[in-house]
Amino acid sequence: MKLKSTSNYFKQSKANLLLCYKDMLWILENRGFSEKEIGYFESSYNYFCLFPDEYDGATATQDLVDVPAKELGYDGLEFSSMVHDWIYVSLRARYSVIQMRAADEIMEIIMKKMNKSKFEITWRLFRLAIIRRPFAIWNTLKTWFKIKPLADLINEMYIIFVKI
Repeated sequence: MKLKSTSNYFKQSKANLLLCYKDMLWILENRGFSEKEIGYFESSYNYFCLFPDEYDGATATQDLVDVPAKELGYDGLEFSSMVHDWIYVSLRARYSVIQMRAADEIMEIIMKKMNKSKFEITWRLFRLAIIRRPFAIWNTLKTWFKIKPLADLINEMYIIFVKI
């Protein structure tokens, strides 16, 4: 079940997406993300280039973009929401409350490194706790033994971003 948020960011031309990809790498390097962390951003970006309808953007906070694209007629991209959506969708974290929490914490760390306000970070995590947790329980019950989250990769990401 999708929330009402939508984004057309990954529906740009391949040429535009390549330019924005390079911008993303430059921004991440200058914000102090490690090579391993940047690799997850690259995986997220590439996944949504292949499956643009899977990215719904930052629910109700579309003004916090890291790569603007309005002048091109597209929604902007927020890195934390991109990685968060990738973990939920591609790595199937939405089927596990534990993995959802790890994805939320990774998003929180990315938002902090991108200098998002403490208020916005808290507000977004609060909304996720209220809105998405019931869906995880429902998805888990629906698919009890059919789909398993890619927990090992999510845990590896959690350790790298949280630096345990």
